[in-house]
Formats: sequence, C-alpha cells, structure tokens
Amino acid sequence: MENEKYAKLWIQNIESKKDFYHEDYLHPFLKKFITNAKILDAGCGIGIITNYLKPNQIYFGFDQIEEFINYAKRKNNAQNIKFKIESLPKIPFPEKFDIIICSMVIHHLEEIEDTINNLSKKLKKDGTLLLIHFNNESEILLRNTVSNVKFSDEKSIEGNVELGSGIKIPTKIIFHKEKEIEKAIEKQSFEKEHFGKIFVAYKIKNN
Repeated sequence: MENEKYAKLWIQNIESKKDFYHEDYLHPFLKKFITNAKILDAGCGIGIITNYLKPNQIYFGFDQIEEFINYAKRKNNAQNIKFKIESLPKIPFPEKFDIIICSMVIHHLEEIEDTINNLSKKLKKDGTLLLIHFNNESEILLRNTVSNVKFSDEKSIEGNVELGSGIKIPTKIIFHKEKEIEKAIEKQSFEKEHFGKIFVAYKIKNN
C-alpha cells in the first residue's frame, strides 16, 4: 500500500511537469548523456530516459516498485525496450551495457558499495556508469522540505517530502555523503560534476 501511494504521487509529480528540479536540471542533464548505445537504467522509475532514446536503441530498465514498471510498460511496448521488477543490488539482466544510469536511487539504499560494484561489473569495456545523487550542500534544504517527520538522525530523515512541484510524498531520504561515494569508487576512474543546485553526478569508467 505504501508503494502504491508513493508511486501514484510520484507519477502525478512527473506528469505535472512542474517539478523544476527535474524539468530544469535533471532531465536535461540525462538527455545530454544519452548516446546511441546499449543502456541499463537501474532504478528506472517510470522510464523517463526512454523519452530520449534514438530509434531502435536498446534499453533495459528495472525498479523495485511494481506500479512504476506497469506504467512504464504501458508507455513503451517497443521490442528494443524491456522492463523488469527487481531491487538493487540485484540486477535482473545477464547482459553487459555501454551505459548504465543510476539516477536519484541511492538515497533509498542503506548500503551503496555492493550496488555500485554490481553495476560496474555490468559495464562493457570503456563503458560508463552515471551515478546521480544529492550533493552535500542539499541536505539542509532537503531536511527543511520534510513535514510530519517520522524519523530523523544524522544519516537520514523520513516524512513527507515536498517536491519541486509542491506535491508532498511520503519517503525516506538517506544522505550518502560525497566522500562515502568516492570511497566506494576510489579504485575506478571517474569524473565528478555538480549541477542544478542539489545534484552531483559521477561518471565512472570501465577502462
């Protein structure tokens, strides 16, 4: 039931096109990153990235929320696009990919190292893993958007989070610091970029 409520409100938020964090920053950033390559979208939600695919481009997406996957399948029935239900750190596809995207997902995960390692193993030679998360500076802002707080400590907060559209959604945010992420990828080659006030992106290469 909680997933159903979360999914309904999240879909309403995306369809409103009023979430300025997504419309003005996140979606344009993702669109620039999409090339004509084989893509895995880990924690795909409703499959926003399919809006930016080239004709017949191969795309595989998965998410743990069934309502998201059902919605994505209704919107995308092409043979080159596949969706499955699964939870990270598990990956439901045996293939390897040119590009793997994990965008705004790890704030739902208590532990991130296994997820990053498993995703990295799915990259083809010279492939790229794009990992997007909240940057360190966003924490104060995000904490101030939460009402009806159920739980809060130095690592996380749970309650009703007000999105860029004004819609309030019940969720838990886990604040993985940039230093924690960088420790998990320290043995890999990566580039780091801050964008859109609250986001940080890591482009991790399989050299």
